[in-house]
Amino acid sequence: MSFLTLIKILVNTLPRTLNQQNIKQTIAVYLKLLDNIPLKFESNSILQLLTDIKRKELNYGPYPHVSLFESANRIMSDLTILYGVKELLSGAIEEINFEQYNVDLGHDFNNMYDIEAKK
Repeated sequence: MSFLTLIKILVNTLPRTLNQQNIKQTIAVYLKLLDNIPLKFESNSILQLLTDIKRKELNYGPYPHVSLFESANRIMSDLTILYGVKELLSGAIEEINFEQYNVDLGHDFNNMYDIEAKK
């Protein structure tokens, strides 16, 4: 099994129903997926660097078959959702107190909204 296949499996196995029991572990696993993204990118010109950031497949992290630009967009959206749900579960907004939240990460389209809850 290739490394990229393993990453894809890990992303797809992250729970999409988040609660007090799994939110911290889900965030920890997600952050671990980010550890293999290189922090250094080089190019011979600024135009080539910008083109690579926008167009070249990254081949790292939770979204390996998209550009750094697209991957960063998806990752930041995912982190906003994950940390937002963590805050909601911790009671940050008293009026919003659900026991669990269903989420769409990356480019999931399983729900009508990125975060849903029912009571």
